[in-house]
Amino acid sequence: MGKLIKFLFVLTILCYSNMGRATTPTTYDCTLNDEISVAECETLVSIYQSTQGEMWHNSENLLWLKNSQPCSWEGITCWGSKVSLLELPNFGLRGTLPHLGGLAHLVQLGLFDNPELTGPIPDLTALPKLAIVIIFKTAITGLLPDTANMPKLNELVLHSNNLSGPIPDMSHLEELVLHGNDLCLANSIDYQDVADQVDGYTTCESVHETLFNGYLDVTEIGAVPDDGKPDNNSINHALNMLQLSLPAGEKLRNLTVFFPSGVYHLDKSIQLVNFDTVAFIGRKANDAPSVLLKTALFGNGTNRLVYDSRQASILDFRYGQNLKVEFLSLKGQTTSLHESHIWWENGIYIGSSHNTHISENKFYDFGDSALTISTDPDDTTGQIDSTNHLVSNNYFHNITQTSTTSAKGGSSHYSFVGNTVEHIKGSIKFATRRAGASHLKITNNTITSAGVGSGIPTNNGFEIEGYSKIYVSNNTLASGDGVGIVIRSAQDKNTESGHDWGDVFISGNHISKYRQGIYVSNLPHASDGLLGSLKNIFINDNQIVNMWNGDNQAGIHLVGKQFSYAYIHHNSIIGGRHTYWAGESQDPSWLSARDNTITQ
Repeated sequence: MGKLIKFLFVLTILCYSNMGRATTPTTYDCTLNDEISVAECETLVSIYQSTQGEMWHNSENLLWLKNSQPCSWEGITCWGSKVSLLELPNFGLRGTLPHLGGLAHLVQLGLFDNPELTGPIPDLTALPKLAIVIIFKTAITGLLPDTANMPKLNELVLHSNNLSGPIPDMSHLEELVLHGNDLCLANSIDYQDVADQVDGYTTCESVHETLFNGYLDVTEIGAVPDDGKPDNNSINHALNMLQLSLPAGEKLRNLTVFFPSGVYHLDKSIQLVNFDTVAFIGRKANDAPSVLLKTALFGNGTNRLVYDSRQASILDFRYGQNLKVEFLSLKGQTTSLHESHIWWENGIYIGSSHNTHISENKFYDFGDSALTISTDPDDTTGQIDSTNHLVSNNYFHNITQTSTTSAKGGSSHYSFVGNTVEHIKGSIKFATRRAGASHLKITNNTITSAGVGSGIPTNNGFEIEGYSKIYVSNNTLASGDGVGIVIRSAQDKNTESGHDWGDVFISGNHISKYRQGIYVSNLPHASDGLLGSLKNIFINDNQIVNMWNGDNQAGIHLVGKQFSYAYIHHNSIIGGRHTYWAGESQDPSWLSARDNTITQ
């Protein structure tokens, strides 16, 4: 009774303040309702506000927002204390529908005969009990709903709207009515079981080019930033529908996917496979970023909600070329600065793709690899199938690593330029398990490791394994519990072994507060003991400061066998035990060391 008296008092004030105008308030305190959950109530209020409820036909008599019993509002049917039916035929709805995920117990949705209702159908996969959808004679646009992920749906009536795009496989539905839209038939689907329902529609031709005119604003296909609801379903559905519209054998081409400002909540990956010339772009504004945020339900190697590291990435790209990702903020689940590693807690994955440009993004709180660019584990080419990548001017904070590691090999012709990395717990890692990876350019980056005081052991700066033709210059690295720059032969037991490598240039770097500054090793393979030769190492003009070397350690450390032509010139060491260490002889025939200085 107390809630009802409080509600009537608030309503009286609202009505008095609006005397002479429509008396239905446009705000409503859902904590005062006596019948349904707050989430359901707030969704109903959102429908009213988004579709201009104060302008509905006969709105004064529909009771919406006028009392504390939402189940008495016209068009609402409740079973027990749950909204089960929402039917608003010929109500005069205008504008667009909001996210409906709060109506978790909805069984039937009817919105027909509302000719001024526009925008896309919101993501209906968030309504697990929905069985009947009836929307006709509206101005609704966009794609058909994602019925494949609506297990209870058996009746879909969507005739006489402005829907477009391909018709997916809907043969599982008991009733389907789709006429009076601008739809088309996908090349890959057999429509025999629904022939009568799709009669009059023709095969998709260039729909993939015209459906969004090459520009997909995710808020126009059902993603709603800042509402706390998962947005990945609507985005993946749009991408899947675009690919469904393609002619046989065609790639998805010439598409920009734009994320306006706001926080997009994700509980699964956004995935794109087989593409050419695609951009994922956020808003270029630090004060209003486009944030892709993992929820607690996003799978990783600890919660075991996924069983593939690619599925554990926010963005999962495979088998494409000419990819651009810019101006996005990606946030993981590992927010603690002292939690060392959560396998498969990843940011962006790019597999077996070419000519990618990842720039001016921000990566936060990833327990595994914030960015992986590699040859895909399912790749069948038998060679390094990941080339020509530029990662530039990004910001990374509180991550474990970036990586190129894959069972099928790493990446070639990879440039990592002008990035800032703070509190990295592992390393910026370039590793390959197949021979042939080459041409790394790592320049003008600033790396700050997690540090000795983090309690996380062996955090390095750059870590490179199995590559040839390596150029590391003009980087600033600080505060690690390991080594600033590590470069080694293919030694891991899972790698191809024994191949020759070389042409390593390390110059102009400033390295401070690690155990050692630069470590280069050529050691036998862990499984078969084979060893290739290492030829042409140039370590010049580096400044290495405040090392805390152990025994047989140095500012610059070369270890192993079969070196050929190593040059250590003009390096400055401040602190530490040795300028360089190359074994007990300290003067092997393959080494030229001169004009290096050490200051204790």
